[in-house]
Amino acid sequence: MIAVHELTRAPHDGYTVLVAVNSLVSEVPHIVKLRVDMAQEVKPVAEIARTGLVLVGAPSVPAKDLRQLVSYAKTQPGKVSYASYNAGTMSHLLGLQFNKAAGIAFGAGNTLAAPSLAHVAPPIPSLRHHACHGAIAAVRAAGIGRVRLPRAG
Repeated sequence: MIAVHELTRAPHDGYTVLVAVNSLVSEVPHIVKLRVDMAQEVKPVAEIARTGLVLVGAPSVPAKDLRQLVSYAKTQPGKVSYASYNAGTMSHLLGLQFNKAAGIAFGAGNTLAAPSLAHVAPPIPSLRHHACHGAIAAVRAAGIGRVRLPRAG
């Protein structure tokens, strides 16, 4: 938020730009009270990168793919939850949409800790290290095109 504040204070001469994730404009203003009106003062100029989200779970979860995850959740009613990185964010909304589409009722948690089963995680690069070292298990990716999920081992 410091960067946004500095951006809006800088001269509007075209020499100051901010490179940020899209949630800065699409999610943050709905979650955090800002000193600036994002819709009026910050305008997206270009998309320079794109990545998807990944559904991950604790390594102890027996599901290794999406079909197994849904089956496992259906046999454990009330015992399985998911976490997102904040209410109202893309990870939270995708979790709710997944619940509805799969016909399951994950409870909503706050972090990827027991008893959370699944987590709609930030983009793939930020979780690659954890998945490759067995701290989490990547189940499914959501994004454009085919994504090779990081695996332990």
